[in-house]
Amino acid sequence: MRVSLEELLGNHQPPDLSDRILETLNETREENDSRTAVMVETAMKEPAGSSPVVAPRSLETSMLNRPRDVRRWTGIIASLSLVIFAVLSVVVLMAIRESFKSDQLATPTPKPSEQRSEPLISQPPQHTTEDSRLAESKPTIPDGPDTATSPATPNTPLPTPQVESLPSGSEPLLAETPWQDRDTLPTEFVVTRLNQEFKDRWKNSGIKPAEEVGDLAWADRVFQFILGRSMEDSEQTRLESRVPLSRPRVVNELLYGDDYRDEFTRHWATLLGNYLLSKKLARNEPLISPDAFIGHLQEQLSLDRGLDKIAMSLVTATGNVTPGQPDFNPATSFLVSINDARGVSATESTVQLLWGEKVRCARCHDPESSSQISQDGFWRINAHFRQLMMRGNQESGVELRNADFSGELQDPSRAAIFYENGGKSLIAAFPQFSEGEAWPQSGRVDEFDRRSALARALVRDKRFPETMVNWVWTEAFGFPLMSGPATNDPTNKANHHTLNELALDFAAHDFQLASLLYWIALSGPMSLDTSPDNDLVADAPWLGTPALFSFFYEYEPRFVSVQQGLASMDKAFQQGPQAVLALRDGFQSSAPSNRSPQGTAQADASPQAGLNWRLVQNNWLTTNEMAEVLHRIVVSPLTVDEKIQHVFLMATHRAPTRGQARLVKKWLEQEVNNPISVYQDLWWTLSNSEQNSNR
Repeated sequence: MRVSLEELLGNHQPPDLSDRILETLNETREENDSRTAVMVETAMKEPAGSSPVVAPRSLETSMLNRPRDVRRWTGIIASLSLVIFAVLSVVVLMAIRESFKSDQLATPTPKPSEQRSEPLISQPPQHTTEDSRLAESKPTIPDGPDTATSPATPNTPLPTPQVESLPSGSEPLLAETPWQDRDTLPTEFVVTRLNQEFKDRWKNSGIKPAEEVGDLAWADRVFQFILGRSMEDSEQTRLESRVPLSRPRVVNELLYGDDYRDEFTRHWATLLGNYLLSKKLARNEPLISPDAFIGHLQEQLSLDRGLDKIAMSLVTATGNVTPGQPDFNPATSFLVSINDARGVSATESTVQLLWGEKVRCARCHDPESSSQISQDGFWRINAHFRQLMMRGNQESGVELRNADFSGELQDPSRAAIFYENGGKSLIAAFPQFSEGEAWPQSGRVDEFDRRSALARALVRDKRFPETMVNWVWTEAFGFPLMSGPATNDPTNKANHHTLNELALDFAAHDFQLASLLYWIALSGPMSLDTSPDNDLVADAPWLGTPALFSFFYEYEPRFVSVQQGLASMDKAFQQGPQAVLALRDGFQSSAPSNRSPQGTAQADASPQAGLNWRLVQNNWLTTNEMAEVLHRIVVSPLTVDEKIQHVFLMATHRAPTRGQARLVKKWLEQEVNNPISVYQDLWWTLSNSEQNSNR
């Protein structure tokens, strides 16, 4: 007992109980053995024959030893119980002491000087809680008529943007424009530089340009270019009296003179309106009012508004698209004609019309060329259109309004949209044009007007003036100054340089359409004859080679509609192959034009060898790649109906009617041995229909 208490109070190591028990048992066994030995010795000393009677004292001794054994075992059991109790007590006390120590470590009593009111452990960053909530949410994406792959629940949390967001209400920081430090050069200097570049190009290409036309022929060409009509007899008589003409004076009269100002603005408003309301891109054509839209553009041009400001007003327009409504705004026709439920079509068409880039494929995957808009860039632009709301119908009128956008996770402070990348992961996209630019993420219009920011960014990019210059140049000569990215081809690189310089000057002159028309009207290519003196193949852009503009690419006959073009081609098919050649060549006879090979042998040596020689006519407005596409269609396992439909979709973005398909099948029956020529003629007809032309 004493030992147990000493162990408990003295905090000694508890004894080994098994050793204690064995020691006690050994002591008892030794004592019993000694007693037995004494009794045996006494019995051996007694005489033989005596009875083995135990002495009374020995019996008494044995009786007295029993209680002693009982007491001994009782003590052993009591000691064992005390030891077990002591061990349990020690364990309990140690547990209580450890618990007390841990409480002291968890809540230490601070010194008076170190006391503080705020918590010792800081709160987690705000975006962590937000990102966790967004990661657990399921985006709900409205269905639209033109949508990309429908995303499911995000697999990854909403990524934190690479740049910090601007505070609500702040404007995005836009980079400087390429023409920021560009001097506004005099128009005469721009014309002189432009003409010198073409002279150098012709010399480096080893070709001789066509002869220059006379003043009156040039004047009639400029009337067509600026006013959209030929000279009247009175105007020709007046100009004849002034020969030799001061060509800059004639151009100034057509652009700024009171007698022609209305004609000039109306003609180019019509061209610009047809370009912006392209039937190839329109989705909601029945809802808009083209005449009112063109009238609006004419008013803007009459006020000398630059094309950049006109484009910005169209991207940010609000109001009703139907004439007669109180809030009628004809500028809304642009977005109403191309918009869909999610702004996907608006993104594609706006980028194509204002930047000259076809980005339809970018909504699903990254393009092969790094110079093109990526998939992430496509959806960043699309995020700007999500504040756009259309409501109403054809009877009551369609209204275009700005509306707060809560994002696909219903959080207006971080109004994100999602797209599915090539790895089948959902990626969040916010309004942003390039890496490093800080853009707000709010979807509330009063905090960040996304469409206004988009409009400013679109016109400040170099692709906008380049696209506008290329479009006007195409209206003048039938072929763009630059088609596709710059390559190692010398002519292609030279054209790209000319386009870039002309675009910078156009932007420096506040995007004034009149300034651009002035430069082109006085350029060298505008004054050249239509008959080249050099070999045809050296400057034949209809073959897919870069245009050198060494002679004037004369306008060829056009059709006012697809139906008229098909009817004309059908009539030619009925008259025979020579009539088809005459129609394609633009003459009433079968004689080939000066831009067609002078026989089949020369055609076989052309880049289109193996295909029908009608392919090389001037109105084959395409490239070698398109010819190869048509050839693949012809030899493909598609049915005849599918082949015809494929060509129609490529040229007009519409499937043929049953009557149109039957007409083409009839042509194919006439040309059983040469089906490729029929598809070439079909493409030529569709490309030259006025409603499908970009010119």
